[in-house]
Amino acid sequence: MKTPLPFLALLLGCMPLLARRRHALWMAQAAALAGFGILLVSLRSHVNLGIRHVFVLLPLLAVGIARAVDDRLTAWSGAGSRRGVVAAVVGALVLVQVGTAIAARKQALGYFNALAGSDPATILLDSDLDWGQDLFALREEARARGIDTLKLAYFGTLRQCWHGLPTLQGLAPGKVTTGWIAISENYYRHRSAFLLLKDPCNPKSTYEDAEIPPNPFAWLHTHTPVAIAGSSIRLYHIAP
Repeated sequence: MKTPLPFLALLLGCMPLLARRRHALWMAQAAALAGFGILLVSLRSHVNLGIRHVFVLLPLLAVGIARAVDDRLTAWSGAGSRRGVVAAVVGALVLVQVGTAIAARKQALGYFNALAGSDPATILLDSDLDWGQDLFALREEARARGIDTLKLAYFGTLRQCWHGLPTLQGLAPGKVTTGWIAISENYYRHRSAFLLLKDPCNPKSTYEDAEIPPNPFAWLHTHTPVAIAGSSIRLYHIAP
């Protein structure tokens, strides 16, 4: 769900080619086997912190796909119509892949393909979606809406009061409040309370575990955000 669909389509289309016993394909097969080998070894890992741990397999698979396609087009150099169809399909998928990359340029880390649906945070979170990357997107959203005071629960290490956001107040866990509220998905989903600050301007004002009740922001689940900043920060306006 984190891999663009055109890439997956190309990989599936090339699998029969990569399975053939053909000397000219050894480079493609070696690259693909290296990628699948990394994935196979990683399946036993209990570290669930995002696909970044296995990300290297994608360029390896890309090399395998490219070599396999090149071999097939070379083999069909005399079969004009068949070669033309394959070249057109591959070219179209590559163009869609380029378009997908351009469309996701502002939220690259939080990208999911269409299989993830409209709420991908229910499937994967952590560094697959929310790694503190959208604080500047929140700043732009706040400026566009004329927000002057914002209650914030931000999952990240940036100095929150140094980057031109509105006057910030900490969003207290377990306390219902009103006004403009912004909260990172990791906190909204109760994935973690790590780095949650009492005072957004004081990076040393983190909460102790005993100070945070179970499901501290569950009360927000009955409200609908007015916007999502980037892909990972929910923005609410709750009337008094």
